[in-house]
Amino acid sequence: MSVDDALRLWWVLPTGLALLGYGLALAGLTPAQRAVWVKGRIVEVGQPAHGASKRPGIPVTVAFRDPGSVGGP
Repeated sequence: MSVDDALRLWWVLPTGLALLGYGLALAGLTPAQRAVWVKGRIVEVGQPAHGASKRPGIPVTVAFRDPGSVGGP
């Protein structure tokens, strides 16, 4: 096997995965494109406890309506 053959094989897998990704995106089959957007309602905003978490953040409770029950038959 020559160096040229090895380089051609080295790029077959990434090229195939890129083409697969582009095809899925064009067909609308990526996870982000399958997501369902629903309106949410903020129910409660809490105050973080001092020193409770290593990552900063504010606890928020959000309520969503089940998209399957909205406008059903």
